[in-house]
Amino acid sequence: MKWKLVCVTLLLLGSFTFTLRRAHAAADLPNPYIVRLTIEGCEQSPAIRRQTGFLVAEMVGVVTALHGIVDCTTIGAVSADGKITWGQMALRAVDIERDVAVLWSPDLDLAQLDGLQPSPVAPSALVGEALQIVGYPFGLASQATTVVTTVRALEPLNALIPVDDLYTDFVRRESPAIDREVFNLATVLEPGLAGAPILDDAGRLVGVSGGGLRDGTLARSWGFPWTALALQPIDLPATQAALDRLATLDLAQSFGFAGTHPIPPDGDGGFLYYTVHVVDEQDAPIADAAITLSYPHGYEVHRSDADGFYVFWLPKGMDYSESVLLVEAADYQMVSRPL
Repeated sequence: MKWKLVCVTLLLLGSFTFTLRRAHAAADLPNPYIVRLTIEGCEQSPAIRRQTGFLVAEMVGVVTALHGIVDCTTIGAVSADGKITWGQMALRAVDIERDVAVLWSPDLDLAQLDGLQPSPVAPSALVGEALQIVGYPFGLASQATTVVTTVRALEPLNALIPVDDLYTDFVRRESPAIDREVFNLATVLEPGLAGAPILDDAGRLVGVSGGGLRDGTLARSWGFPWTALALQPIDLPATQAALDRLATLDLAQSFGFAGTHPIPPDGDGGFLYYTVHVVDEQDAPIADAAITLSYPHGYEVHRSDADGFYVFWLPKGMDYSESVLLVEAADYQMVSRPL
């Protein structure tokens, strides 16, 4: 495959122009068993999503969080180095009560069973220990590590959920089930880390990141112990009926990846607009490029039009100093840089 350079021009209120160039390589080598999921065609908002998944030793498929893919039609996985894409991914097995899914694709090498090694340590022994969540926050292309300084408890999920509208959301969805035990991670879990592996200090798999309340900002987040999973094939009638029901339910504010539209501070109305123009080295427009823009507590993903354009409308008064723009197009080199 021939890689080409994608040129991107951004205009702020028509007064500022620059070109995005090739992203710098990460200082540390990414974990090859942790992949970035590209998710589109979703029935509920947001229609385009990004999420984390991972491979497990001696297991065929990519493990991730069920809530981010259950209502979506087009799912792909991009390898940690960005060189391999697995398309046509579909559900293979689920644990609905623990919000975990296993995806499979014809592109997966069935003979290649390398992956993260599960830890033999009992979940209860991890209470009070430090863990790591490794994934792709804000839908971006670089792996990042979130340090859990101490696992606060191993307790039912309902111990983390306040008795308000969020509690009603969880009871209505029944996935994850609020009576199932989770690691109380007590950390901020950024959007995009749903489905990320939870690792011990030796890099062994101990759990699956589930989500964080209020778009991950309340430091109330959880993960399900790997040894507790009870995966079932999706062709069981009761399982398929439950999945069909979940696909019709909106996600409300229950999960960390859902913060796709920033809310401006009170009394500071108005918007800025950023026009993104995606072209190739000959200045020909690139249509249907995926454009991801991260925010302090969320992200948006959109597609360029036939002329290579997309316009972001951004509320004034927000801090965009940490925002990152990522542009991806088939057969072109990925481009990423701060906004």
